[in-house]
Amino acid sequence: MKEIVIIGGGIAGLSAGCYAKMNGYDAHIFEMHNLPGGLCTSWKRKGYTQVSVGVNMDLSSDANLSNSVYYLYELDKPIMIAGEEKKHIHIKNYAFDQTFAPKGKSTLVVAFYVESAYWEQIYQDKEKYKKEKQNVETAVISSLEQIIPGIKDKIEVIDVSTPMTLIRYINNWQGSIMGFINGLILNIPRTLPKLKNFYMVGQWVGDAGLPGAASSGREILELICKKDKKKFITSNA
Repeated sequence: MKEIVIIGGGIAGLSAGCYAKMNGYDAHIFEMHNLPGGLCTSWKRKGYTQVSVGVNMDLSSDANLSNSVYYLYELDKPIMIAGEEKKHIHIKNYAFDQTFAPKGKSTLVVAFYVESAYWEQIYQDKEKYKKEKQNVETAVISSLEQIIPGIKDKIEVIDVSTPMTLIRYINNWQGSIMGFINGLILNIPRTLPKLKNFYMVGQWVGDAGLPGAASSGREILELICKKDKKKFITSNA
């Protein structure tokens, strides 16, 4: 039985391991962390600042918000986020999934792309870092009030995540949320010169995010099976 050694138990590694087993390979996954899952075990493209908001309002049918995807809204009054003026905000309303909030309440996520260097610098001074997160919170509440009048007094929970949050918990490059921008870099090589039978998987060499990482593991095993002249199997059934 051919042996496949997988370095890293993230989503891509786990995906590769599963498909390797399905296709009759002896797969071994090595992970330095005490939990598998890679970036998914946590709660550096451009840095990412996210503000999650829980409100005592039912926004499932609000005319100003659409469900399931991020929507871009132009602000009447620009706000400052991490030293950058923002004239628009991206809002995602999670009302499409009733498990995200109790009945009659809603969960919103507001997201911004920012330079991680700004946060890295002020992170050295914890009080300054904390104050800047509070400034972001205030600015986001102000922007939401422009779009949904009255929401300010209905906010029950709010949390600000910065590029440093992502670096601290998952150590992704420069606090980015995904890999390279989808569509910007195509056909990234999965192999390295002079390394026989070596393949790279993950969001940095495939599509971005969790689905991209998982599919890259599948694609590599399909490639290996093709090289070994084996029928690629996608199910244990």
